[in-house]
Amino acid sequence: MAAHTAPISPAPKETVWNKPDELKTPEERALARTAWKTYVAANGKSYYYNTITKQTTWEQPRELTTSADPASNTQAAVAPVVPASSLASPAVPEKREKSSSAPNRPPSISATPPTPSTTKVEGARTSTLPPVVAALPLPTTAGPPSAPATPTTTTANVNATAAPALSTQDRLAESARVPAASFTTMEAKTQAFHDLLRHAGVQGRWSWEQAMRAIINHPHYRALKTVAERKTEFEEFLHIKRAEEREEHRQQAQNAEAQFKIMLEQAYPTTALEALGSYYDAEDRLRDTDPRFRAVSDSRRRRQLFDEFYREAMQTYRNDQATLRKERVARVAELLHACSDITINTPWNEVRGILTQSKLEASTVMALLGYPWPPHESGKHSESDPREPPTVADLISSIASADLLEAFETHNEQLQAEFTEWRDKQEAAIYRKARQARDAFRELLAEYKAKHGITLDSIWPDFYAQVASDPRYTELLGQPGSTPLELFWDEVEQHRDLITKCRRQVREHLKAGDFLAGLGCNDHDIKLVYEKMHAREVKEAEAKRKKVERRLKAKKDDFYRFLKHFRPHIKYGQTWEEVLPLIQTDRDFMLLDDDAMKKELFDELQEYLKEKHEKKTDGRQPDGKRPLTPPPVDSAAPEKKRSKSEQPESPSDSHEEGEMDTTS
Repeated sequence: MAAHTAPISPAPKETVWNKPDELKTPEERALARTAWKTYVAANGKSYYYNTITKQTTWEQPRELTTSADPASNTQAAVAPVVPASSLASPAVPEKREKSSSAPNRPPSISATPPTPSTTKVEGARTSTLPPVVAALPLPTTAGPPSAPATPTTTTANVNATAAPALSTQDRLAESARVPAASFTTMEAKTQAFHDLLRHAGVQGRWSWEQAMRAIINHPHYRALKTVAERKTEFEEFLHIKRAEEREEHRQQAQNAEAQFKIMLEQAYPTTALEALGSYYDAEDRLRDTDPRFRAVSDSRRRRQLFDEFYREAMQTYRNDQATLRKERVARVAELLHACSDITINTPWNEVRGILTQSKLEASTVMALLGYPWPPHESGKHSESDPREPPTVADLISSIASADLLEAFETHNEQLQAEFTEWRDKQEAAIYRKARQARDAFRELLAEYKAKHGITLDSIWPDFYAQVASDPRYTELLGQPGSTPLELFWDEVEQHRDLITKCRRQVREHLKAGDFLAGLGCNDHDIKLVYEKMHAREVKEAEAKRKKVERRLKAKKDDFYRFLKHFRPHIKYGQTWEEVLPLIQTDRDFMLLDDDAMKKELFDELQEYLKEKHEKKTDGRQPDGKRPLTPPPVDSAAPEKKRSKSEQPESPSDSHEEGEMDTTS
């Protein structure tokens, strides 16, 4: 740091840092009485900066021009300055930067005064203040003052520059230039009091007594009239200040945690994660060697950050290892693909042996596996290098079993996919050939149909005799899909469907009474339909006739039985006219509607009764056979089996005959 020269007054033996007024030039004295300061830009040109209004200009202000003239000193607007010795400050005056030190960039020229600024802090009231108060810099901490804000840029051709940094005493002195009487509203007075507390460096844990000792000699202390108002605004300022300190503490904690993570990343890179042990190992290693470790004061938070870093680092490490392993497996798969001895039927336990005994050269295997050889940049093996190039067996044995197994599975899946694709192509070619053969055979069927015709009466032997030697028939034999016999019967079935359709059309035309109009069938089909329909009609008529005959026969049998079992019994010799009044009232008499048929059945019954009567009178059977009287039985001769005619009558017949005899 450059040494400063302090002027010494010989009379009072007083030492000051600032240049006394007696030694100043008229321009310097004019500058001391106003808020303007002069600086030198990087190009060597002087410019002027107003510490209150924050205005920057290249031209000399009017206040300096009038202040330099002694006759016009009364016209200069000079704000009262409170001596620095009247404020709470150390005995030795504070060191200030030289006014001749120029900023890095030239300031901007402001053609118009700055607009009133609005200061808004969380928990504080928002108010609009005069430009003089609002332009005062507000420190955020009690430490060394920060650099003042860069002057507002109003001209594009002039670069903005930052105002020189001010200490706490300088800020208080600058703010004291504004008289307390200029604050007319309550909001302006309150804001001035808050700014005074902030310029004095009041912290969130200060008491009212500590703050009062720092600000009681300042003119703005009396901006508020009563002590109660000052204490109320002081409490509100403490609330705002504590919120700012908490936010600042949070930002510092975030920065410390970010630096803590950077420290762990630098101490444990991805390639050295094997050395990463527990939290306590990292604490023993970094606690005394890196200040960033202690920057995070809470040990539980350090442990939490370490655990998060450990999980993220291990996940990154595992992802990297998985990527490397994937690359190794891909290289081994390329090696398996280059070996033609490994097929789809190769078992896993023979893969390593096949690779070892393969005809691949060691250089090819090394290139596929990605092993660098020769290790020299020249690309040639040095004679002084004692290492010999590895053999194929050494290279194959260096492949991990897990990598080889996964690569073999991948390669086997690829071989299976290729085999499946080849098989599908072969099957498609076979099906294509079979389809072409079937199409050719269908052409043969069409030719045979056009020449000989295929009807419902067509049979396979007749067709086979005509096409047995045709190549279109022999080429279809043994092909997958439909056989020639199936195709032949398909053609017959198609003809059957055609006949069915033609029969339906014929029936529709017969019903409509127009047989030939719009009929889409040829004469052969019409004749065939006619024969089929005629045969069906004849069959149906015959079936209907037989059904009628069966019903009539059943009715005649029922009527005959009615006559035979009628009570009283019909006697032999009675006439139809005698019996008719007796039976016509019975319900069974109406079984037949034809009276002639009824009389015919009555006559048959009389014939039956006549035969019965004659059998009993002359001892002969009605059919003229031998008499019913048996010959004398010889006791010595064996009993012969009697014939059926000699069998005794059934009890029912005997009973009926007895009844008839009794009636007669």
